[in-house]
Amino acid sequence: MATTFKRPERPQTTPEQCERRLRALDSVMAAHPLLAGGVVHADGHVFLSVVRYGSPAHLVRVAVVMADGAPHYAWHTGEDHGRIIGPADDPVGAVGVLVRVLVGKAGTCPG
Repeated sequence: MATTFKRPERPQTTPEQCERRLRALDSVMAAHPLLAGGVVHADGHVFLSVVRYGSPAHLVRVAVVMADGAPHYAWHTGEDHGRIIGPADDPVGAVGVLVRVLVGKAGTCPG
């Protein structure tokens, strides 16, 4: 059976709540030695830009969206735009996804 992709609902939280959740994700991410990023406001959106140290050309963006009535982290860039990363109350799990995507694309960890 084919799986259909349903785009998540638009954020139903305030921009301040979205930013607070993204800053929580940024705080957890900052402890990882291979990732860097920051919260960005652009064109009425707030998102977290994330790069792997040593590979700034590969940038991903993460936003907060509502899905199934709860806030979730979702990709905010490229062909995966809108795909859910994980619940916004689990920034540690979301960082795990970011590490797998960014470090996996760039190869193995140095050292």
